Amino acid sequence: MEMGEIKSVARRISLADCCGLVLGRRLDATLLTADHHEMDALARDYRIQFIR
Repeated sequence: MEMGEIKSVARRISLADCCGLVLGRRLDATLLTADHHEMDALARDYRIQFIR
């Protein structure tokens, strides 16, 4: 259900990125990404590190 909630808030995000965010939260891990446009809005709620 959490993947659907992310997708409904951030419509431009891919399902693979949604899966990465959910998996990162469940494993208490940080998601590494270069997708600023899609992930900037979610960075305050999830542990995301931008690599570029």
